[in-house]
Amino acid sequence: MKREEVTAIFPDATDEQITNILNAYNKDVASQKAMVAQYKADANRVTELQKELDDLKKQNMTAEELAETEKNDLIEQNKKLEATIKGYEYKSKLLEGGISSEKADEIINSLNSGNFDVSLITGLVADAKTSGASEMEKQLLNGTAKPNGAKPDANVPEETDAEKIVKGLFANKSNSNTEDILNGYLMH
Repeated sequence: MKREEVTAIFPDATDEQITNILNAYNKDVASQKAMVAQYKADANRVTELQKELDDLKKQNMTAEELAETEKNDLIEQNKKLEATIKGYEYKSKLLEGGISSEKADEIINSLNSGNFDVSLITGLVADAKTSGASEMEKQLLNGTAKPNGAKPDANVPEETDAEKIVKGLFANKSNSNTEDILNGYLMH
């Protein structure tokens, strides 16, 4: 935390009060960092102790027991690898189906946790419906006449029959009112 931040929170604080706040804050941060470092060291020590305990157990095992333990460890590793491979297969299929990598990861994590979140699938279905509907709308509209009477996909709109009739009726008239009416009609 900086002096400016404390001043923004406590605008009426004196320099001495701000200094005391910063000192207390820094002391708390330092103690929290020390606790985190101690927790990390303890976690590492627990891992080391577990390995030592496993090694001691192995020393007291017969060859059969040792082989059985190693077999069980390998079976457990194999299960983890199979789950990883299955996860990659699922993700590949989801990606092929047009699902984003992020969404695929969410679905796979939800499946692996054993607490599947159905809202992930319902959200995907809703997105697919929206996307599919807009794509279908584009396909249906492709090839239909445009509202101004132009042919589909034409760059320059053609005159409608009504516009041709109006031009034919008023084209030879040189009245400014007629011109205004004609221009007003043709502009819309």
